[in-house]
Amino acid sequence: MNREVGMSGVYVCAGLSIDKPGAFDAGAAPDWQADLERGVPAPNGAAGDPVVFRSWTGARARRLRRVALPQDVVRGSTLEAQGDSVGRWVEETYRALLAHGAPR
Repeated sequence: MNREVGMSGVYVCAGLSIDKPGAFDAGAAPDWQADLERGVPAPNGAAGDPVVFRSWTGARARRLRRVALPQDVVRGSTLEAQGDSVGRWVEETYRALLAHGAPR
């Protein structure tokens, strides 16, 4: 069991990670993480489940990541289609972070 993400087995993640936890919110909009942890609609009107992030803080790092099972990210019958689906998932993650005031 990976305590950071609350899952066991194989998973896919994308998001933010910083090795200086005190600087995580520098330059960010107020309460920018709350919406992301509750879940926000996929950016650009994309259909599907909301984009939800998980927060984790350790002694030397802080993370805000989107986590999913491989079957929820990798789709398609060809390697090209599967690569495209992973790319879309990562881009959705990035756009959701930007749209909700993540630090830049």
